[in-house]
Amino acid sequence: MRVDEEIILCRKQLDALLRQDFKTFVCKVFLEISPGAVYQDNWHISLICAELEAMLRGENNRLIINIPPRYMKSIICSVAWPAYVLGHCPQEAVVCVSYADELSKKLAAGGIPRR
Repeated sequence: MRVDEEIILCRKQLDALLRQDFKTFVCKVFLEISPGAVYQDNWHISLICAELEAMLRGENNRLIINIPPRYMKSIICSVAWPAYVLGHCPQEAVVCVSYADELSKKLAAGGIPRR
């Protein structure tokens, strides 16, 4: 197998993983929208992703996430989740609500507020 064939195979495998695993998708989204930042994996990210995937499978339909600021809530729930859901179910409608008008505008524009 040539190097370029291996690269294509690896890219196809990554694409498949991104379609099948929400946590992997979240990591990719983080790296795309936060260039230069370091992704720091933690148990709460796994838990949020697992609960959101359960919602997509129809196992539950309500979820409240109460964690402090700067724990990737906005990236996971307002950026990655709508993209993941619409990628799997394009007929779905997604509404994201925020406590602050400015945060809503930044998230809708695809940006993440910076400190």
